[in-house]
Amino acid sequence: MISGSLHIVSPIHSAMNRPRRSLNITQDKKLNSQRIDQRDFEAFKGLTALDLTNTYEISQTDQTTLAHMPGLKSYGGAFNESFSTFSGYFGDKSKITELTTPLRSNQELALLLEFPNLSSLSITYVDESVTDFHLLNQLPIKSLSLTFVDKLGWLSSMTGLSSLSIQYSETTDLQPLYALTQLQELQLSYLTNVKSIDFVQNMPALQTLDIENVNFSSLEGW
Repeated sequence: MISGSLHIVSPIHSAMNRPRRSLNITQDKKLNSQRIDQRDFEAFKGLTALDLTNTYEISQTDQTTLAHMPGLKSYGGAFNESFSTFSGYFGDKSKITELTTPLRSNQELALLLEFPNLSSLSITYVDESVTDFHLLNQLPIKSLSLTFVDKLGWLSSMTGLSSLSIQYSETTDLQPLYALTQLQELQLSYLTNVKSIDFVQNMPALQTLDIENVNFSSLEGW
C-alpha cells in the first residue's frame, strides 16, 4: 500500500518540477497507447492527498470513487472536472479538509457545505452566475485561494481567514480586504488593475506578503 500524497502535473509544466512517480505513470500509459483513467488512482489506497489540478489527459468517469481511501484529506480536481461530479467521490466528507475546484453555479457552491471540516479552499474559476458566497462563512475556512475571480466584495465577510491568495483577477478594488484583520499570509499576483494596497496597514497580524505584477503606485505612509 502506498501512503502519502500524489501530485499529477500537466505536461505543460516543466518536467523538472514533476514528481518522479507521476512522470512514470504518465509515460507508462502513453507507451502502451492507453489513456490515463481516473479510476487508475483507486490503487493508491493509502493516499492522504490527491492533486490532479491542471491535468488534461486523464479520462473521467461517473464510476469513479475515492471511498476506499480512508485517510484522504485533500483533493484537487482535474481540468474541467465539475465539483458537482467529484463532490460525490468521497466516502466520509467530514475527513476532507482541503479542496481545489472551479465553481460554476450556486448549486455547486452549496455543495461545499457537505464538507463540514473544510479549512483550505482553492477556487480556480467562478462563473458569473455564482453569487452565494456568504455560504462560505458556514465553513471553518482559514486558507482561501482565488484564481480568475473578479468580483471580490464578498471577501469582507471572511474575517476568520489567516491566509489569502488572489491571482489573475481583473478587479479594480481590493477595499474588502480592509476587514481581514486576522490575515497572516497574503499573496497578490497579476492584478494589473489594482492601484493601491493600503489595506495592508489594517492587518496587524500579517507575517508574509507576496506581491507579483501588481501595479500599485506607492508604499508611502507604511
